[in-house]
Amino acid sequence: MSSDIYAKPDLSKKVRYSRKEQEDRAEWEQREVDIYESTDEIRDSYDHFQSQEGGPQTQSPPSVQKGSFRCATLALRVLCLLMLAGIIILSICYALNKNENKRLHAKYDKLNHVYNDTKKNHTELQDELQDTKTILTQLQSSYDKLSKNHSQLQEEVKKLKEKIEEKCPDRWTRFGSSCYFKSTERKTWSESRRDCQDKGADLVMINSKEEQMMWFCWLHQSMASSSSWNGFAVEREVVGMRTSTTKSEAMVLSQKRVECSLQVRDESLPQVEALKYFGVLFTSDRRRKREIDRRIGAAAAVMQALYRSVVVKRELTVKAKLSIYWSIYVPTPTYGHELWVVNEITRSRIQVAEMGFLRRVAGLSLRDRVRSSVIFEGLRVEPLLLHIESSQLWWFGHLTRMPPG
Repeated sequence: MSSDIYAKPDLSKKVRYSRKEQEDRAEWEQREVDIYESTDEIRDSYDHFQSQEGGPQTQSPPSVQKGSFRCATLALRVLCLLMLAGIIILSICYALNKNENKRLHAKYDKLNHVYNDTKKNHTELQDELQDTKTILTQLQSSYDKLSKNHSQLQEEVKKLKEKIEEKCPDRWTRFGSSCYFKSTERKTWSESRRDCQDKGADLVMINSKEEQMMWFCWLHQSMASSSSWNGFAVEREVVGMRTSTTKSEAMVLSQKRVECSLQVRDESLPQVEALKYFGVLFTSDRRRKREIDRRIGAAAAVMQALYRSVVVKRELTVKAKLSIYWSIYVPTPTYGHELWVVNEITRSRIQVAEMGFLRRVAGLSLRDRVRSSVIFEGLRVEPLLLHIESSQLWWFGHLTRMPPG
């Protein structure tokens, strides 16, 4: 027992003691004994009884009293421990609930924010949907108008097609969708227009290069059949200027093919799409792609011819190889380059052809991963593109300084 219990002599307790006895194997009787004693008297009586008997008796009232107090104390301690554990558990549960509450509150705020954003996006989508409906209505209206215009255009195309398929009258020539009449009579402009209107037509108005080229060919044919042209041809033959019909060809510079029959002494010159003039290839579409391809191919052939005898020959010095490079190889791909239109593709092809020769002169290959600028500096060679640009500028200055006519 604790000493604090015995420190209070005024404290009295009521102890109820029950004992059961069995008599003649009959029923149990329960007797109640009320004891009103102070804790000091219980302790003194317990000490005195122990000194007389030599030890505690198992069935004596003081022993029962002491055991009861021990049980009560133990129960009290257990109760305190249980209460403490309960308090700790409640504290932990409170802390957990508080953290869970904070987490749920944060999640609620996040969901509320998401809800507000979704509501805002929903409103924006509603506005966009309304705008889309308005645009769709406008597009539908435009589509209806376009469908109507398309139907009208189809009708006009059908009428024009029927008109085109109609045959032109006698002595009239068809070109495209129109019929043309060449008059040999000499009249004033007003008289000529009145004559055309009487025939249900009007004077020619040239609106395209093809139509212009057609009229040029017709005028040339008219001049060839006239006496003035024949007289000019006769005068040329007198001074020894005779046009050979077997070596001459005609070409029309136009994006689209135009038939033009040129005649010399009643003989028609063949019309071609490409011809060579002083070694330069000209095409009717006025482009230089075929000429550049032909020049680069010729340079590759020269490279192949000089490969073993010059390019990779070890007995020749680099200076001798570069002399052959400038005197034989460079003029081959750059002949007639003053008329070239150099774009990125052309520049790339010229650089590839040039470096194919110079790398082998320097004893290098693409696997060595040496830049072209390093090779130019090592060989002290000017890039071929720079040479072409300077030549084109020189030619442009020459044309600018020429007198007019």
